[in-house]
Amino acid sequence: MNGLPRRQPRPRHCVGPPLDDVKVALGLPVGFSGPDDPISITDLPVDILGSAFSAGLSVSTRALIAEAPRTPRDLIQRGAGGSGHRLLVGSAREVADDLRSWFEAGTADGFTIMPADTAVDLPNFATLVVPILQEYGLFQKEYPHPTLRGRLGLPARQGFFEVAA
Repeated sequence: MNGLPRRQPRPRHCVGPPLDDVKVALGLPVGFSGPDDPISITDLPVDILGSAFSAGLSVSTRALIAEAPRTPRDLIQRGAGGSGHRLLVGSAREVADDLRSWFEAGTADGFTIMPADTAVDLPNFATLVVPILQEYGLFQKEYPHPTLRGRLGLPARQGFFEVAA
């Protein structure tokens, strides 16, 4: 994401589970298939015990495979390197438009931003995407109190262990 003309995203090292870990998490034996061999819903056991994925990720991954067979490589790439989070890349406007479409469709009521490179992506998000989201009315421009404690109606802290009366 940048304010410059669109360019290809720079490659980043994808840290995620090895392909065999994905298969094991789905309840399949390690040598079941290769990284580009499709896995269909009929290949999966009915119950996955001790899954390496969370229950929600396991259910959503099974639903994805039920739609159409997927390869282990597809599953890792689709889940942002195996973390189960959606990967979003594009210009500031494209990112804001995508977030807006999810909000307007009722599929999300908020987002947790997980930048790949915090030192670069977080400032870019704050300076390039947030103003567009504010323009759309999806991100506040002003707050009724300058601190989170104040916005939550909590007393201000006087010191590390003291709370104002």
